[in-house]
Amino acid sequence: MAYSDDSLISEQAAHPTAPKLDIPAAGLPERPDVTDAELRAGADALTGQWQMLGPGVGGGKQGGLPERLKRLAARLKDRLAAAKSIANTK
Repeated sequence: MAYSDDSLISEQAAHPTAPKLDIPAAGLPERPDVTDAELRAGADALTGQWQMLGPGVGGGKQGGLPERLKRLAARLKDRLAAAKSIANTK
């Protein structure tokens, strides 16, 4: 903490090894123009899009991750065989 010679009011000083700011921050407002209620409403709308799917929709026995993994493994096998046939091994 650095003390002013003019008064006994202390001011916060940056640590000597703290990195310097690349972007000037002088004149920026202390608080955003958006209210807390608006931020919460936006967050609620965003999390509403992240609802988990039920077991029958994305990860159950009606198609989902296990079947997709099998299809991807088959595609990978086909592509590796095609790449092997055109690869130069010399």
